[in-house]
Amino acid sequence: MKKFLSMFPVMVALLVLALGGLGLYIGLLARPVSYGMPYTYSQTLEGTGYEEVDGQTQNVTINFESDEKAVLKMEMNGEVSEITYWTVRNGNKVWFVADTTSLTDEQFKEAIKEIKADANEWDAIWSEDSSDIQIFHVNAFEISSNLYPDTFKCTGAIVFAAVWGAIEVALIVFAALSLTFYLKGKKQESKPAETEQQ
Repeated sequence: MKKFLSMFPVMVALLVLALGGLGLYIGLLARPVSYGMPYTYSQTLEGTGYEEVDGQTQNVTINFESDEKAVLKMEMNGEVSEITYWTVRNGNKVWFVADTTSLTDEQFKEAIKEIKADANEWDAIWSEDSSDIQIFHVNAFEISSNLYPDTFKCTGAIVFAAVWGAIEVALIVFAALSLTFYLKGKKQESKPAETEQQ
């Protein structure tokens, strides 16, 4: 194993993989939204006033297709409802503007353009004092809102972070070992050459 790791091509390959993997890992963890990966939460409904609903588990999923569209899916008792929303992202906040059946693509873009034209109105939407219930805080791992008690978790991103983190640690360890063995080998090669010159 030591001989294999001390080979120059192996050392270079491991360093490239470790550094490239680390860059990818940091980029994916720091991204503001996990596109195409569902954010989910489940709750057992109690105190709704409806006997047929109380005690049932409701599963809710949000899946961001892009910065402009997100699909909200609710499942309970085998029944599924799905709504696609127009969304706007500003940093780590997402505004669920309206469902896509109420606005065409052109109407949505025009409405956002008009709101952005008024800086005060635009800033008010994103301020911490905003009472708009459709504003959510989002990152690669979860979505939350001050107005909702539940946090949507992105299990896919969490699993990815754990698995890729373990792989990345292994890559870094092997790259470090390979570099160490390669440099020691070079040092030992140069010693006999120095001895012969003396």
